[in-house]
Amino acid sequence: QMPDDYENGVDDKHQDKDIQTVLYPFEMESTLKKIYQLANTSLNETGSNILYLSFGFLEWKSDTQDRSATAPLFLMPVTIKKGRLNLEKRVYEYSIEHSGDEIVENLSLKQKLKQDFGLALPILSVKGTPLLDAEGKPLLDTEGNPELSKEDDTPEDYFKKIEKLIQNRPEWSIERFVTLSLLPVLPSGKSLISSYFIVIVNAPFPIVEL
Repeated sequence: QMPDDYENGVDDKHQDKDIQTVLYPFEMESTLKKIYQLANTSLNETGSNILYLSFGFLEWKSDTQDRSATAPLFLMPVTIKKGRLNLEKRVYEYSIEHSGDEIVENLSLKQKLKQDFGLALPILSVKGTPLLDAEGKPLLDTEGNPELSKEDDTPEDYFKKIEKLIQNRPEWSIERFVTLSLLPVLPSGKSLISSYFIVIVNAPFPIVEL
């Protein structure tokens, strides 16, 4: 879980660089080993990377739903590496890093919110890319040229944009979780990112909260 207030300081649990998880070391090693094997099998056999970090989760509920639904806001493709044996904890260490591929928004969630609730999720700004309005059209400067983003959105920047969007919906909220998970790929090689993560229920692959 990420802190939700960087400006006024953070809790003691966020003062170090340790990753907090919901698993004990031996459970974490077992889960990461499985993720490592499945991710590398996919990469070697199909050439497709199916491992992603999902940042931030929108929890929402419609008038016709008895239960809340949850979906991630954007995803970063990552790679995982197996490291040395930690003699103190008696488990192998694993590391993850950005694969270099494009960070993607949850397009299926964006479409659903627009269709069902008339809400347009804000654009995830990337430095040097055109700024878009709520309808996805480029913003123009006084000379008629596309306005470009001057900096990247941090996760917290993006979460605050969405909190502003849903401020009149008290049953909706943003959960500042980061999860590491495998997303399936179709035989054609097309990823199911846009549809797999609409609602996380009985996920077919391990999900590790970081």
